[in-house]
Amino acid sequence: MSGKVPPERMAELRRGSKLRQRLQEEIEDATQSVHSTEDNIRYHYQQLSYIQAYEVDPVKRHRDMAYWQSNINQLQAQMTTLQHRLSVAVQDLRDFEEATAEISERAGRDEQT
Repeated sequence: MSGKVPPERMAELRRGSKLRQRLQEEIEDATQSVHSTEDNIRYHYQQLSYIQAYEVDPVKRHRDMAYWQSNINQLQAQMTTLQHRLSVAVQDLRDFEEATAEISERAGRDEQT
Protein backbone atom coordinates (compact mmCIF):
# COMPACT_ATOMS: atom_id res chain seq x y z
CA MET A 1 0.00 0.00 0.00
CA SER A 2 1.11 3.55 -0.64
CA GLY A 3 0.34 4.69 2.91
CA LYS A 4 -3.12 5.95 2.00
CA VAL A 5 -6.09 4.79 3.99
CA PRO A 6 -8.90 3.39 1.83
CA PRO A 7 -12.06 5.57 1.94
CA GLU A 8 -14.20 2.85 3.54
CA ARG A 9 -11.62 2.36 6.30
CA MET A 10 -11.44 6.12 6.82
CA ALA A 11 -15.23 6.22 7.27
CA GLU A 12 -14.96 3.42 9.86
CA LEU A 13 -12.24 5.32 11.71
CA ARG A 14 -14.36 8.49 11.79
CA ARG A 15 -17.37 6.57 13.13
CA GLY A 16 -15.15 4.96 15.75
CA SER A 17 -13.74 8.32 16.74
CA LYS A 18 -17.23 9.79 17.10
CA LEU A 19 -18.36 6.81 19.19
CA ARG A 20 -15.32 7.13 21.47
CA GLN A 21 -16.05 10.86 21.86
CA ARG A 22 -19.71 10.17 22.73
CA LEU A 23 -18.70 7.55 25.29
CA GLN A 24 -16.19 9.94 26.87
CA GLU A 25 -18.82 12.69 26.99
CA GLU A 26 -21.25 10.29 28.67
CA ILE A 27 -18.60 9.48 31.30
CA GLU A 28 -17.93 13.19 31.92
CA ASP A 29 -21.66 13.95 32.18
CA ALA A 30 -22.28 11.04 34.55
CA THR A 31 -19.27 12.03 36.67
CA GLN A 32 -20.53 15.61 36.96
CA SER A 33 -23.99 14.34 37.94
CA VAL A 34 -22.50 12.10 40.63
CA HIS A 35 -20.46 14.99 42.07
CA SER A 36 -23.45 17.33 42.00
CA THR A 37 -25.63 14.78 43.76
CA GLU A 38 -22.91 14.19 46.37
CA ASP A 39 -22.84 17.94 47.03
CA ASN A 40 -26.63 18.01 47.37
CA ILE A 41 -26.59 15.11 49.83
CA ARG A 42 -23.93 16.86 51.94
CA TYR A 43 -26.00 20.06 51.96
CA HIS A 44 -29.13 18.17 53.00
CA TYR A 45 -27.26 16.46 55.84
CA GLN A 46 -26.02 19.88 57.00
CA GLN A 47 -29.59 21.18 57.01
CA LEU A 48 -30.75 18.12 58.90
CA SER A 49 -28.00 18.56 61.51
CA TYR A 50 -28.79 22.25 61.89
CA ILE A 51 -32.50 21.58 62.46
CA GLN A 52 -31.72 18.79 64.91
CA ALA A 53 -29.40 21.05 66.90
CA TYR A 54 -31.24 24.38 66.85
CA GLU A 55 -34.97 23.92 66.26
CA VAL A 56 -36.63 24.20 69.68
CA ASP A 57 -40.22 23.46 68.65
CA PRO A 58 -40.41 19.63 68.70
CA VAL A 59 -43.29 19.46 66.19
CA LYS A 60 -41.55 21.74 63.70
CA ARG A 61 -38.24 19.92 64.30
CA HIS A 62 -39.86 16.55 63.61
CA ARG A 63 -41.63 17.81 60.46
CA ASP A 64 -38.54 19.57 59.08
CA MET A 65 -36.27 16.63 59.84
CA ALA A 66 -38.69 14.28 58.07
CA TYR A 67 -38.69 16.61 55.06
CA TRP A 68 -34.89 16.76 54.79
CA GLN A 69 -34.49 13.03 55.45
CA SER A 70 -37.00 12.28 52.70
CA ASN A 71 -34.99 14.43 50.30
CA ILE A 72 -31.78 12.67 51.35
CA ASN A 73 -33.38 9.28 50.67
CA GLN A 74 -34.46 10.43 47.20
CA LEU A 75 -30.99 11.76 46.45
CA GLN A 76 -29.37 8.52 47.61
CA ALA A 77 -31.65 6.54 45.29
CA GLN A 78 -30.73 8.93 42.48
CA MET A 79 -27.05 8.47 43.35
CA THR A 80 -27.36 4.70 42.95
CA THR A 81 -28.80 5.19 39.47
CA LEU A 82 -26.11 7.71 38.53
CA GLN A 83 -23.30 5.47 39.78
CA HIS A 84 -24.71 2.60 37.73
CA ARG A 85 -24.91 4.87 34.67
CA LEU A 86 -21.29 5.89 35.20
CA SER A 87 -20.05 2.32 35.60
CA VAL A 88 -21.92 1.24 32.44
CA ALA A 89 -20.42 4.15 30.48
CA VAL A 90 -16.90 3.31 31.69
CA GLN A 91 -17.38 -0.37 30.79
CA ASP A 92 -18.75 0.58 27.35
CA LEU A 93 -15.65 2.68 26.69
CA ARG A 94 -13.35 -0.15 27.85
CA ASP A 95 -15.19 -2.64 25.63
CA PHE A 96 -14.97 -0.25 22.69
CA GLU A 97 -11.24 0.29 23.19
CA GLU A 98 -10.61 -3.46 23.50
CA ALA A 99 -12.57 -4.12 20.32
CA THR A 100 -10.73 -1.33 18.50
CA ALA A 101 -7.36 -2.71 19.59
CA GLU A 102 -8.35 -6.21 18.50
CA ILE A 103 -9.50 -4.97 15.09
CA SER A 104 -6.29 -2.97 14.62
CA GLU A 105 -4.22 -5.99 15.60
CA ARG A 106 -6.06 -8.18 13.09
CA ALA A 107 -5.68 -5.56 10.37
CA GLY A 108 -1.95 -5.40 11.07
CA ARG A 109 -1.64 -9.18 10.81
CA ASP A 110 -3.68 -9.25 7.60
CA GLU A 111 -1.42 -6.62 6.01
CA GLN A 112 1.69 -8.65 6.88
CA THR A 113 0.39 -11.77 5.14
